[in-house]
Amino acid sequence: MKKVLIIFPDPHLPYSPTILNLYEYLKKEFDVTIVNFENRQFRKLDNPDIVYLSIPILQKKIFGFINKFSKNYGKIVMAFIYKGLLHRFLRNKNFEKFILTDPISLWLLPKGVKGSKHLVSLELTFNTNYFIKRVHLNYLSSIIIQSKERLDFVAPHFSNPVFYVQNAPVFSAVFLQKKIPDAGHFIFSGSAIPQFGIFQTLDFINSYSEYKITIIGNVPERIRNKILQRYENLYNQKRLLIESKYLSADEMLESVSHFRIGFCFYDFSSPAINNINYKTAPSGKMFTYFATGVPVIGINIPGLKPIEDFNAGVLIDDMKPETIESAVRKIEENYETLVKGCFKAAEYFSFDKRAEPFIHLLKTENQ
Repeated sequence: MKKVLIIFPDPHLPYSPTILNLYEYLKKEFDVTIVNFENRQFRKLDNPDIVYLSIPILQKKIFGFINKFSKNYGKIVMAFIYKGLLHRFLRNKNFEKFILTDPISLWLLPKGVKGSKHLVSLELTFNTNYFIKRVHLNYLSSIIIQSKERLDFVAPHFSNPVFYVQNAPVFSAVFLQKKIPDAGHFIFSGSAIPQFGIFQTLDFINSYSEYKITIIGNVPERIRNKILQRYENLYNQKRLLIESKYLSADEMLESVSHFRIGFCFYDFSSPAINNINYKTAPSGKMFTYFATGVPVIGINIPGLKPIEDFNAGVLIDDMKPETIESAVRKIEENYETLVKGCFKAAEYFSFDKRAEPFIHLLKTENQ
């Protein structure tokens, strides 16, 4: 079998369904290895195909010192550390194909390394913005990206194959037979942080006593403490439940399927996310809701337009409690139709269907 290397430079590999799904489908046809870098904030996946490269203590200290004075220079220093580690790893190894997560991964590769190179564009943040002018995208054999709008930002003149693949699960007809959840119990999945509207969501729950919510996903300890302090009454009344243990993709889908409505918000008053990346990226949690037949209330941005296009929920222009309540009522008025819209969207965006042409390209190139 031909050898494929997936380079994932960010620490949150356990929370990257696109890469993990791609790995699952590639390993049916290829000998696949994923390279990641050790980070104490995120757990390691127990998989022999994943290689975690360790950062030496001295380099950690150098990074820590520089990072104290400049986060931006800290990121650059860490990128050079990653580059050295990857070059060392690749010595005496022969991979025939490279799957590169964001332009930083192309920059990390040794110059002149043999093998076809394929970019998976996930985030239009530092890993793209800083490195886009420091690499030659014409070296790429193909690009996987979420939308034409994002392609125009990354590689507007790219002439090789482009595949539009979303951060979406594989559609399973099992959920078509699920029991309709009881009204009033909602789900907030993914990262529960202020930039993603967790506090506005809880303000809504706090304002309407008939509703309760479960948070499933990554809840940083600092944010968790704030939540429990600010919304102690909801927690004591069991109108706020927090499930922060790591769930596999299948476990996440099963858990989310039991809730009535899901939230998908962004707070663009935060400069950290008031950018093209978050405004145009179709959210992974949105596709999780689709796959499990959970109608969505989302903020009205281009990246969440599928909610409207597939009649799978309601888009809103602000996250005031009364605005969210109005969206809940609209969904309840037409609930079963919106559930069907979710499943229609899930089938359309199903990862296997969207990724299959890319897999075919890898199998047939250089034949």
